[in-house]
Amino acid sequence: MQEINILKLQIVKLLNQGDNKGAAQLGRRLCNEQPNDFESHLLLSVALLNAEKYDKSRRALIRGLQIFPKDWKLHEILGHVYGHLNRIPEAEKEYNEAIIHYNGKNKEEEAFLHYQLGETMWAQNKRDAAIEQWKQALKVNPDCLEAKESLEENINEYGEPKAPNPVFDDLYHFHGIHIKRYFDLTGRDEFSSQEEAKNILDIIKNGWNEYISPRSRDIDKMSAAQRSEFFKSITLNFRDVVIKWRNKN
Repeated sequence: MQEINILKLQIVKLLNQGDNKGAAQLGRRLCNEQPNDFESHLLLSVALLNAEKYDKSRRALIRGLQIFPKDWKLHEILGHVYGHLNRIPEAEKEYNEAIIHYNGKNKEEEAFLHYQLGETMWAQNKRDAAIEQWKQALKVNPDCLEAKESLEENINEYGEPKAPNPVFDDLYHFHGIHIKRYFDLTGRDEFSSQEEAKNILDIIKNGWNEYISPRSRDIDKMSAAQRSEFFKSITLNFRDVVIKWRNKN
């Protein structure tokens, strides 16, 4: 056991020195000698990751997770690897697994997992879900700088995901208000078909053109809170669409 601990310390020393190739060589030896030791797989995968041997690191991590399927750290590192491989949905899955299995007491670690999950969601245009993860990171650790910065960069004055172009922030907010109203009327939280979505978006678009566009100069002078209240004061008639899709469903 003492020999194994010395070998682990040698690997850590090489990693700190930036000798990732040497660390990987010792890591392979360690995994061969101690295949049921969690740190063996961890050290080898980190060495390969640092050496930018991403697919080899991925394979090492998968072997480790076959033995330790609930180890959150292995899932987290695999998330990093998938990120480098541009396999973002798989990175999201691994960060989520890391959160599920997290059993530590370090709030910085736990918050950073939520931050990383949010980053993968944002990259896939899961914008609302990403924001929820960044907010969760700050709930766990209010000092999580990375989550703070992501929220500041990606949230508009309505507290919603920024549009690709700021000129659309008002339009997206208006859409959100009235889509929610439609779902409240139907008792659902999603459209049943693309046709139904088009029906509703057409009504909202017409409402924007009829009630909002003609008052654009007045709206530009309003605060975000005032604009939001004005958008909420507009009533759009979804009655025919509600009846149509209620009968179809």
